[in-house]
Amino acid sequence: MRNGIMTTDKRLLTVLLVEDNAGDARLMREAFKDSGDPAVLLKRVETLSGALECLDQAGTDIVLLDLSLPDSQGLETFTRIHGRFPDIPVVVVSGLDDESVAVKAVQGGAQDYIVKGRLDRPGLLRVIRYSAERKRAQQAFLASIVEFSDDAIIGQDLEGLINSWNRGGEKVYGYKIAEVKGKPISILFTSGNYDGALAQIDRIKKGEPSVSFETFHLTRDGQRINVALTISPIKDALDQLIGVSTISRNITDHKRAEEELLRSHAQLRDLAAHLQTIREEERTEIAREIHDDLGQMLAGLKMELYCLKPKVGKKTVENKINSLLKLISKGIDASRRICARLRPVVLDDLGLTAAMAWEAKEFEGRPGIECQMRLRPPDTPTSRDCSTAIYRIFQEALSNIARHAQAKNVKVLLKEEGGCLILEIQDDGMGIEEARVSSSQSLGLVGMRERALAHQGTVVVSGKPRQGTTVRLAVPLVPKEKEAPVS
Repeated sequence: MRNGIMTTDKRLLTVLLVEDNAGDARLMREAFKDSGDPAVLLKRVETLSGALECLDQAGTDIVLLDLSLPDSQGLETFTRIHGRFPDIPVVVVSGLDDESVAVKAVQGGAQDYIVKGRLDRPGLLRVIRYSAERKRAQQAFLASIVEFSDDAIIGQDLEGLINSWNRGGEKVYGYKIAEVKGKPISILFTSGNYDGALAQIDRIKKGEPSVSFETFHLTRDGQRINVALTISPIKDALDQLIGVSTISRNITDHKRAEEELLRSHAQLRDLAAHLQTIREEERTEIAREIHDDLGQMLAGLKMELYCLKPKVGKKTVENKINSLLKLISKGIDASRRICARLRPVVLDDLGLTAAMAWEAKEFEGRPGIECQMRLRPPDTPTSRDCSTAIYRIFQEALSNIARHAQAKNVKVLLKEEGGCLILEIQDDGMGIEEARVSSSQSLGLVGMRERALAHQGTVVVSGKPRQGTTVRLAVPLVPKEKEAPVS
């Protein structure tokens, strides 16, 4: 520390004094002379235009600025200097003792605001040194963040020419700064997608604070990479746009992992759909075997007992035969019921609407439940697999109502709407809880969603306590062709 001035290094500090009053300028010079600090060099100009000309020549570390000059008055004086040279710290030294002006100056970027009538020489010198060091430290800190970021941070002017490039840019793209500085940023874009980037920059020019989007870029060796871009405005102290800053992150590996995950999910869904198809085929086969083999055997046995009955004289034997006939009739009914549960014949023979009507009738056989059906078959018939999926979803919804809802009334609506087949099942029961709707443990609901998803459909389940539950299925009547996986 020297005469109250902290000097953190021996570097010569060049101070530009912008002051038209000779007396005030003399006091400033005397303050520096009295400090005895040879590391401070003071230059003086009397006008704003002279200050701008001097600053254009570089070499100035800090500016001491009077706001009242022959060619500029008030805060505009500071704004014009700070706008053109935002990296040079400015300390306002003014005869105007106005706190609101001081606050605006500091908020606008001034390092400090000193009133001339309260000028304290050691204090002034400390402010100068501290301001210079603080600005230098801020710039070094920000520069280190930019320079050592893994993301590419690129500055460009409004003509699209690159004017700054960090080490992250070299890491992401392979270019050194000397290879890209002054070059159009379009060298990073693949043919055809630069127009999209220009459209995003236009949004910045129209006042948006930032825009983010994903696109493709080209590296120095011509490799195409996925990048996530965030574009922000660069403005001067007058709040005028002078360029844009782009933060570019290489997300190629992330995209590959994302695509692999999507591909894996698609494969799992395809596998689940295939297993459902196999399951339905096995059910159909088992139902056919039960009907053809067991059903015929029971029917044959029943006929044999009927033929044997007249030939038996004893009443006890006849009663036994009657009992056996009843058991066989029950066995035949049971086999028919099992066959229907495995694969209802009506679904294959008469279609989805008839199968749903039959299922609703069976459901309504439970005591205390009334089922209202409004079934409007679509003009475009659904495929066999799609009809099976819709029927199974309907079956699961009715099963959930029977087990959990404690409902008395159920309304079923089947209609065509907006190119989709819509199925709504609504009950007046307990109402499903939101936690159960989204729970992965609600396997019945998960199965319903997966069945719908296999046919590009959706299942939405909603409910309110004691106000019932609604299940809404929507399946496109004309499914979209599946997109080929991204390689």
